[in-house]
Amino acid sequence: MSLRDQFYPNEQVVAYALTWVWSETERNIILMVGTDDGGKVFFNEKLVYRYLGLRVAQPDQVSIPVHVNKGWNKLLIKVENNLGGYAFYARFIDPENTLVTSARKIMPDKR
Repeated sequence: MSLRDQFYPNEQVVAYALTWVWSETERNIILMVGTDDGGKVFFNEKLVYRYLGLRVAQPDQVSIPVHVNKGWNKLLIKVENNLGGYAFYARFIDPENTLVTSARKIMPDKR
């Protein structure tokens, strides 16, 4: 059973995902996103991407330059499903592997 089948209704709906991103430094970085179907991406309360259309979600469908502040940064993704399944992908290009993500805005325990 797919995740889509666990929610009703699952067509003509929207879904939101929220996470927080911690950065030790202020910098510009690339956010990679894919959505099924349409979607909006908000970073620190600013609309940084909008897609109106039908497609199957795949990783890295679009590259979005974003400015990361020092400290916590808010990432909110809205997926707008028409028919069939719905999904999204999101990741930051972080060559130094220094960003921390947390759905609860809490730093991980470093024990």
